[in-house]
Amino acid sequence: MSSSQSPPVTRRGASFSAPRTVLVVDDDDALRGLTARWLGNAKIHCLEASNGEQAVEIAAANAALLDAIVLDVMMPGIDGFETLRRLKANDATANIPVVLLTAHATSDKDYVEGAESGAVDHLAKPFKGPVLVAKVRAIVERARADRDLRAKLREAPGDDWEKLAKMAQEEQALAKRIDLMMTEWTSLSEELA
Repeated sequence: MSSSQSPPVTRRGASFSAPRTVLVVDDDDALRGLTARWLGNAKIHCLEASNGEQAVEIAAANAALLDAIVLDVMMPGIDGFETLRRLKANDATANIPVVLLTAHATSDKDYVEGAESGAVDHLAKPFKGPVLVAKVRAIVERARADRDLRAKLREAPGDDWEKLAKMAQEEQALAKRIDLMMTEWTSLSEELA
């Protein structure tokens, strides 16, 4: 693919105007499609990539729209860990939260490498749709709250410290509510499974 061409993007699930957007990256077409379908059914719009190089390109081109990335670890070419490092090294994509998916991360070393590379969560294959949706939804809501707070901070006058402190408190309260929602969704998903 030449640098002047944009990578192929497949959209599944919610319409393009949907406010929540996730990039699903997996070299397994069937699993990538299933993951996108589960998220789409939850009204989360999905972009798709089949390898790490595509993921980095699509994420950079759509950084302002992306709320999260669901990234397989075991892929040909650059693996998920290297893809994650490249995403975190790019200022445009560094703040996009990434959930790692893998069938082989059974040792503490794999979990540590994912966390140290910048992943916010991890799911081992095979995983259940409701658990994936609950985790991604909570991560998306947290990312949106963080992005909104950063936008408010950029707009605030430099000498308005009381306003900044209040916004920081509001963000912390929202983060706690989102963490509680994530715990509740995970519990509910496990009960339904």
